[in-house]
Amino acid sequence: MKNENFVQIPNKMFADTNNDEKLVYAILQYTQTVGLLNKDNRMTRTMIPLLVSDLGWSKGKYSNKKVVTALNGLKEKEYINFESTQGVFTVQINNIDSQEEHTISVDWKENNVKFSGFTKIKYSVIDNLLENKDFTLYSYAEYRTMKTHQYRICYEEWSLVLGMTSRNAFTVIDNSEVIVRVSNGFDLDTNRRETNSYLTFDSVEDVKEVSLKPTYKAQSSKSVVKEQEPELVEDDFDNFEEEELSLKPKVKKRNAITDKKINDMTK
Repeated sequence: MKNENFVQIPNKMFADTNNDEKLVYAILQYTQTVGLLNKDNRMTRTMIPLLVSDLGWSKGKYSNKKVVTALNGLKEKEYINFESTQGVFTVQINNIDSQEEHTISVDWKENNVKFSGFTKIKYSVIDNLLENKDFTLYSYAEYRTMKTHQYRICYEEWSLVLGMTSRNAFTVIDNSEVIVRVSNGFDLDTNRRETNSYLTFDSVEDVKEVSLKPTYKAQSSKSVVKEQEPELVEDDFDNFEEEELSLKPKVKKRNAITDKKINDMTK
């Protein structure tokens, strides 16, 4: 099988960026045309209307502002640098140390949440990830997919990477078709559903086979989900309802994803 081109997302972005920033970062790599041979300092040139178009967002001031905000956020967090002349942005994509480990202390588990390395996102799936929070959902599920084990993700962890409450995270996941729940985890004392493992919609792995994998041993099998809602990790400045109306719908692989769910459930 021919190797596909891909963009790379530094996994520490799950700790300090929102969905718009990750998506704009990916599109900047996707449209990169200058300095292709310099892997440490990659360059690209673009314009705000062009980025809006590549993102599949509706034209207008609101989308323009979202792109500008994402660019400034990426620059502030040192993922990129850029200069602007007469509306043309010359963007430098900075080199990120993939060996550096980033940790976040949380109150819903004993161990810290750790992020390191990169996640590859194939060019061929990017057009399926432009709506809502789909890019973050897909890329995080891809990041946490393991060859021999299941990495279970509780809704508190999803709320961390999505930057919203666990209740909103549940709604976002439930309404998305870019990731597929593989299996549920239960706390033995409370008998409450607490975690799920996930596959991306285009995964070649079989859901039933993955469900039989042991849980990643670094995770506690008896971590208890708190009754109360966790505090916001960051301000939900995307405005959950407003953002839904701002994006231009794209044609997605709805039938293929739905068929995968149905086929896997009947095996």
